[in-house]
Amino acid sequence: MLQVTGVRHAWPNPAGFCLNRPNGHKDYTFVHFTTSVQLWLGDESITVPEHTCILYLPGTPQHFSCPDGMLHDFIHFTNMPQELLEMLHFSADVLLFPKQWSFITALVEEIETEFFAKKDGYEHLIDLKIQELFVRLGRSLKSEHTEITNEKLIADFRRLRMKIIQSPAHAWTVAEMAGELHLSESRFAHLYKVFFGTTPLDDLIHARMDAAKNELLFTNRAVYEIAEALGYRNTTHFCRQFKQLVGISPTQYRRDRG
Repeated sequence: MLQVTGVRHAWPNPAGFCLNRPNGHKDYTFVHFTTSVQLWLGDESITVPEHTCILYLPGTPQHFSCPDGMLHDFIHFTNMPQELLEMLHFSADVLLFPKQWSFITALVEEIETEFFAKKDGYEHLIDLKIQELFVRLGRSLKSEHTEITNEKLIADFRRLRMKIIQSPAHAWTVAEMAGELHLSESRFAHLYKVFFGTTPLDDLIHARMDAAKNELLFTNRAVYEIAEALGYRNTTHFCRQFKQLVGISPTQYRRDRG
């Protein structure tokens, strides 16, 4: 059974952050870079685009840096079954460029929740969710965007999405988002769902919830202050939305994880 030893979703690192493990990590390490980073594989330095993934084997050197700051999901785990390694539709220690990636952060978040809550059966659920993650990742690596082949348009959408995620307090509307790319609202919303597997407003809400979680865990700001900082005029609405998506209230999340 796969056993997680460390996990975080949408984990932020400041500008200038650098990780260098010349002897690697003792466990398997899966990383999903949701922002572009400078990464070294052997002696080769590569600027990898956002939503690049890699599965490091134990002992493989890990070295990457982010001059402008970064967000990433990661899982450290042990007991990788040989049969699972053999059935994966991708290799370890190589860069992976999935064409769909919205499910990755969501699954890592579920794994993180189980890991810290440690409710009955959590180890079995974690094992299943990691296997689901790898199966879906393999499918995404094999799939193709049959409708959209304009790489510049894809890149423009990725840049806009990162702008939205990095400014969750802004009162974004679909009209404003679409205007950024000079598209109609309906065309923009359709393409956004094709590229990211979710609607632009749902994506914005999840970005706000991820930012709220970090604020709850790593600051002493009151819940109403966090709500205001994330663009909510009504704290009750913020708390209701948080509980709907996370399953518990902001106060309980801080108490349970703190």
